[in-house]
Amino acid sequence: RRVLVGTGWKRLADVTPSSWVEFRAKLKRSAKTVKEYQTSVMAWLNWLVRMEKLAVNPLARVERVRTKGK
Repeated sequence: RRVLVGTGWKRLADVTPSSWVEFRAKLKRSAKTVKEYQTSVMAWLNWLVRMEKLAVNPLARVERVRTKGK
């Protein structure tokens, strides 16, 4: 719910790399927590692709949050 409110996504067409990156940058959480958010969102979008609700995952090319050394 926090992701949907924070990104402003109301429809699947609203899911864009730029909206995700903007939301992610505003999160006041540790890198590990932000990475967990991203992992969950990616899993949800990949599931939507498997269920044929989306043709492709719109965030597939967004780089993962780096947590090494943090």
